Amino acid sequence: MFTTCDEAVDWITSRRNLSLGIESFRSLMSELDNPQDKIPSIHVAGTNGKGSTCTFIKDCLMEAGYKVATFTSPHLIKHQDRIRINGDWISDDDFLDLVNEYQAVIETHELNMFEIDFLLACLYFIRQHVDIMIIEVGLGGRLDCTNSMHQPMISIITSIGLDHMEYLGDTKEKIAVEKAGIIKQNGVCIVGDVEQNSMCEIVNIGKRVNAKVLPVEKYTKISEDKFIVLENEYTIKSKASYQMKNATLAITALLSLKNSNKINIDEMMIQKGISKSVWEGRFEKIFDKPLVILDGAHNEDGIDALAEAVKICQKPWVFVFSALKDKQTYNMVKKLDDVADKVIVTQFDFYRVKSCEELQINKNIECIKDKMIAIKKGMSLVGKNGTLIICGSLYFISEVREELKKRGINNE
Repeated sequence: MFTTCDEAVDWITSRRNLSLGIESFRSLMSELDNPQDKIPSIHVAGTNGKGSTCTFIKDCLMEAGYKVATFTSPHLIKHQDRIRINGDWISDDDFLDLVNEYQAVIETHELNMFEIDFLLACLYFIRQHVDIMIIEVGLGGRLDCTNSMHQPMISIITSIGLDHMEYLGDTKEKIAVEKAGIIKQNGVCIVGDVEQNSMCEIVNIGKRVNAKVLPVEKYTKISEDKFIVLENEYTIKSKASYQMKNATLAITALLSLKNSNKINIDEMMIQKGISKSVWEGRFEKIFDKPLVILDGAHNEDGIDALAEAVKICQKPWVFVFSALKDKQTYNMVKKLDDVADKVIVTQFDFYRVKSCEELQINKNIECIKDKMIAIKKGMSLVGKNGTLIICGSLYFISEVREELKKRGINNE
């Protein structure tokens, strides 16, 4: 029995044990009367863009009057923000009560951190009587514990890129197969802008289970923050061009759900939801002068998208970057070095972090171990009119964001 939420979170985050597998997790959920299936759901997989797509969908459904739950990872501010209803995190008291109630079940079934979070999320959403839950895959799809859901209203695959290759495969085609594992019998899956070979793999898996696999609608960019989909104009708050792709994917999924009479939503609601939507940590502006941007680009495709998005910003461009050991960091740092006026690599307090010495691929790149000192150095280099981009691991972005919000960049 835990007496504080912090104690419960510490216990959960210490459970880094390997999963016993999805069949074991499905068996547990069945014992609990399948809480993951009690609420209509939207299941979202993909290499990049999952969190943003979930947020666009959530905001549109809220405009339509739905009570919407989201389960995403990793957290950005505190562990409990993975579990939200209408954007609000689960309270410390509710989280603590659930952990204490299910501690014995968790220990008996040897659940790891992510499995615990998903289980608690499903139970909480039921108790709060939400209308729809949007569930983001943790890793891959086919073997992810979220794939214990038997029949989501719709499945979404945002993108296919080379990430987590030690678990998912060393080619985009192999990774596509793992992501496509979320497609259900007779279901519907919307697929983002993926390469043809990956799309073929996804379509083939859809055929095996008699599912409809539909490509994302095309969009036309008409300004930095406006675009057109199916003759309707939309506005987004983010100036990052890649967010138009994620918004279009959300729009495509919502229209599919509307056309199949699974949700009640109109065009104006979708437009309002898209225009209001903000996903923290994705091309997020923290300060204006100089411009400081946080972006959780943590793989090669993410870095490519960031490099394109930053073109709207004033030079010089200084990047402060940190990443985890299991990432293709050489290529990521090289891509940053190719576009940046200066790259500073750093590290943070996390058991999987890659040292800044390992990230320093050439003598032009500066290695500063202390992340806040690295950021202050970046600020001094961009001056009043340049742009500082802090990017890399979402765990890194989470730590930095919290410190910057608390202290302000100029405080010691």
